[in-house]
Amino acid sequence: MFSNADEAVWETAGSMEDDPVRVLETKELGERIQQALEKLPALPGIHAGLAEIYRRTEHPDWAAIEDQRERSLRKPAATAALPAGDSPEALFRQSKAYDELARAAYAKLGGLPESPQLHEVKASILRAQGQLLESANEWREAVRLAPGNPRFERELASALYLARDYHNALPRIEPLLRADPESASLNLMMGDSLLHLEEVQKALPYLEQAVRRDPALLPAHASLGLAYSRAGKSAEAAKHLEAALPLDEDGSLHYQLARAWQAAGLTEKAHGMMEQYQEIQRKLQSQKDEAARPIQLHPPK
Repeated sequence: MFSNADEAVWETAGSMEDDPVRVLETKELGERIQQALEKLPALPGIHAGLAEIYRRTEHPDWAAIEDQRERSLRKPAATAALPAGDSPEALFRQSKAYDELARAAYAKLGGLPESPQLHEVKASILRAQGQLLESANEWREAVRLAPGNPRFERELASALYLARDYHNALPRIEPLLRADPESASLNLMMGDSLLHLEEVQKALPYLEQAVRRDPALLPAHASLGLAYSRAGKSAEAAKHLEAALPLDEDGSLHYQLARAWQAAGLTEKAHGMMEQYQEIQRKLQSQKDEAARPIQLHPPK
């Protein structure tokens, strides 16, 4: 069985000062969905829906396989309606058709008999679409229909954490952690949730355990670094914030590290890190300006 909490790809998003760590998706997402969809292999549009999930999670090779499976299910008339080739017109019409198939596949799921596996499929689709609270609700239904299922319980805890519903995530994480106290990912979710709820001292032991159990889990370093900063332990904070820098996309970890070094009396290093932060901010602002530039439209000829 696969678990989001066990096999997660952890990345940073948004402001790290307010949101240091977030689980976005699992390495095994595609395989887990495929396993669930094995129960519905002939449902028209289901493979197209899975292909869309793979494209959104940057697995184009997997998407191509599911596209081919979908084509093999289609009636000849439906296949003929799609233009072949890779011309702009063909690609546009194919993209539109596949999007409609993906939506239709999800809609048809709602008409199937209720089961834990059905809610599992729906939760996975919603998660891939970024609808995290809705995904958590589907896992709640799966748990309701299969009480005591440890994988579903773990998925629900992970989904609530992903949705930043930390108050409701904590009571789901706690029993899982009691059963598996050495889990780096569960310790991270527990500690990071507490950190978001301003329980810094309670968060520290869990985050320290997460780093001990998996020193390569960079989001644990990021969260622990922020916890140490808030606890006034600047030198310890800097060590972990520096380790987590490869995760930093918006410069917020660079900023926090600069502050930690400044507080630790390492003024020169703090100045250099602040310059890197400012350079990242300039690049991001340039990207925003380019995205906001009005599109030059011309009337049809």
